Order: sequence, then C-alpha cells, then structure tokens
Amino acid sequence: MTYKTDNCTTCRPEFPFRWETAASCHGQCPDGSYQSSNATCTTCPEPCRHCSDDATCTLCTARSSKPYLTATGLCTEACAPGTTAIDNKCIRCATPCATCALGQVHSCLSCDNAAGAWLRYGPSCYESCPANTIANVTAGECLGCQLGCQLCDEQDNSRCLRCSAGLALLESACLDVCPPEYKKSEDGSVCELRSYPLDKTFVAFPILGTAMFFVLVTLASYWLTARRSLVASALIAFFGPIEMAATFYQFVYAGRSDRHFVPIAYGSIFVFISGLALNFVFVVNFHKQVKGTDKEFERWRKQKSCASNTLLALAALPSLTLYRLIYCQLFRLDMLSVKVSRPQPFLRPILIFSWIKFAIFNVPLIIVDIYGIAVLEWGNQCFMTMIESCVLSFCSLFLMIWETRNRTSLILKADKSIGKHHEENIMELELLEDEDQSSA
Repeated sequence: MTYKTDNCTTCRPEFPFRWETAASCHGQCPDGSYQSSNATCTTCPEPCRHCSDDATCTLCTARSSKPYLTATGLCTEACAPGTTAIDNKCIRCATPCATCALGQVHSCLSCDNAAGAWLRYGPSCYESCPANTIANVTAGECLGCQLGCQLCDEQDNSRCLRCSAGLALLESACLDVCPPEYKKSEDGSVCELRSYPLDKTFVAFPILGTAMFFVLVTLASYWLTARRSLVASALIAFFGPIEMAATFYQFVYAGRSDRHFVPIAYGSIFVFISGLALNFVFVVNFHKQVKGTDKEFERWRKQKSCASNTLLALAALPSLTLYRLIYCQLFRLDMLSVKVSRPQPFLRPILIFSWIKFAIFNVPLIIVDIYGIAVLEWGNQCFMTMIESCVLSFCSLFLMIWETRNRTSLILKADKSIGKHHEENIMELELLEDEDQSSA
C-alpha cells in the first residue's frame, strides 16, 4: 500500500518507508527501489529493474542495453562463454559443456573435458567418438554420421535424417526394431505410431487351446466307447459356445476406452446379438416341431427331464449347437444318448439350424475377423482372438460338411430287445449303418 503526498518529509506508522525519488510513503519498498536505511527506499541504479542494494541487481530491464543478469548480480550486454541466457538470466552450461546453445544448458557447442569427455558429437560430449564417426582432435568434435545412419543433419550430425537399409528412423535414431507403440512403415524406413497398440499381457492361442481341450475329451470318449460316440457332432457342439465367447470378448476388448476399435466393436456385438437371437428361435422352433410327435423321445425326456431341460437352456444361451450333445453318446452317458422312434423329424431342425447359424453368425464373424486381422498386428490380444475365432469357424464348417454328408450315421433307431431272462424290454439306440452292416 502507498500513501502519497507532495513533498512528504515524514511518514505515518502504517506507511513507514519513504521513497525519496517520489516523495511517497509505503508499507514496503516498491519495485525498482531498495531499502537503503531503516525507513528509506532508494531507486535502483540503471539498468536494474529490481535490486537488493546499490551494487546488486536481481532483475535487469529487458529493453535496456544490458538486459542479461549475471550470477554476480550485474547487468550485461551478452552472457559470458560457459553460460546461456534463459529468461534474461545468464545460467551456467551443464557439465561437460564448455559452451552451450542459447537457452539450452545441456546442448553443448564445445566440451570442457570433464571426466574425459572432450569430443562433441551433436549436443553431447564423449570420451571417444561413436561408431562410424571420425574424431577431429583440433576442433574437439566427431565428424560424419553415426553407424546405421545414411544421411545426417549438417548442423547437428547426431540427428539422423535417413537410415541405412533394414533400419527404421525414430526421433533422429536408427533402430532395428520399433518400440511396442510404434511399427515400421510399409517401406521399413521409419517407425510410425500404431493405430492399435500392443498388449503387455499378450497370451497366444487361448481360444484354440480351449478348443483343443474339448477335442481331446471327445477323442477320449470315442476311444473309451469303442467308437460309438459321434466325434464330429460333439466338436460342433463344443465349438459353438467357444465362438460365442470369442465374439463377446472381441466386443468388450474393442469397446474399451483406451482401445476404441469402433468397427470391430460394432461388428462383434452385431454378430453376438444375432447368435443369441438365433438360439432363441431354434429352441422355440424345436420345441414346437418335436413336442408330442415322437413318443419314444417324450418317454426319454420325462425320464431325463433335468438333462433335457439343461441342454435346451444351454442351446438358448451359449449356443444352439450344444443341443447336439443329446445324441452324441459321449462316454455312453444315458443323458447324452437320446432315444427316439422317428429320427429324421428329430434331427432335421438341429441340422438345418446349424447351417442357418453358420450363415447368420459365422459368416459375418469371419468378415469382422478378416477386417481385424488386416488392421491389427501380432502382439494385440484382439488380433489373436480374431485369428482363433476365424480358424474355429472354418473348422466348424468342415465338420458340418462331413456331418451332413454322413448324416445317416447320426440317425438312431429305437429297437426292442429282450433281456436274457425276459424280465423287461429295454429300448436301445443303434446306428443305422451298424444295422445295415449286420443285415448284410
């Protein structure tokens, strides 16, 4: 605060400092002055803008002939060698620079031989020149471009402008391999920022690994049941929910805020919802077509109501292909060995809807996967999942073609056989091809 009056000779207690130049009273000495005595403020000498006494400046007047402040508190026309101007102050260059560029204490123009670093290469000092450069002892610098650099900056030869064949340029350096967030350009000459980053927790082939587990389970059943379990049908059943899970994972992964792979996210969720809708339609249609039309199936369904309802629920949620398990005879389990008197009407909706599912679910999924494989790269988990779901779709297609061509082996016939002691009739399922062979 300031209390002004003309020709003020004394100041009030609340404004104790008297500035002689302006004959005014202040709570403290104003800028451009310093406290020369207990209650007197004296104007700083030119070209000081601020000062602590009549011989020590703390800030120089920018538009004066001496705008730069030295470490000793003096104003000067230019900073001395070994210092550089930063915010109108002369700051000493960082070791080992003897001199440095304007405003950059770490950008050496010459070296001071501190710790043996006396050869300048670019903005830095070295004990010996980098590979492929030559030491000029007289000038104390390294000449030429560094190893791997085909063309470098004339003013700063540490800055590479073009790399040798096989190396990629990134921030003036030549690299064999680009960092994870970068990739090599099409011609391999530079490292470009990736549109889709890689994952630090990348796992190779988790989907196909899961599928392979079920392949082994199915083959074990085939061997333990003396080749009676249906391998192709069981694998189609297991692959369906794995494909659905892979599709949902692609949507969740691609929709994350730090990824935001919009085309992949939208495509995956569309395919996933289409699969769920088709599952529901299958369950409703199958229930209408089969209910009450096959007495043997109705009898079996009542006996195995828990298994039948569970498989129908699984067909409605994960995948309609899971309902195939009802006739695959895995490990000869009764709940997976349905009994029917009219095989054709029972199997028809299952086979037809499997092909509809491939057209509505798998074909769009393959299209989304091919797009993702084209824009992503190895090391990205979504890329890995898309390769796997695409491979799994084609495996399912191959199995469905085989199953369709050999559909007679799926048709089961309920046959009455009399036990050894004629105590009861037992309904058994037999393959038609087995019956044909025995008839022959």
